[in-house]
Amino acid sequence: MVALDGAIAAEIATAARRDPVAAGLLAPYLAWSLYATALTAAVRDPDNEPQRHDA
Repeated sequence: MVALDGAIAAEIATAARRDPVAAGLLAPYLAWSLYATALTAAVRDPDNEPQRHDA
């Protein structure tokens, strides 16, 4: 997923030189991909479990 985020960022940087509007239109896609990456990392991280308070 991180590679996908990097590829999208590189595409935006490349597109910005030729067509700034196209690069701007790709920005929400990058934001969504970064959000999905963060969610995946949070779910996959076994140390990120909520602590239980057993009574």
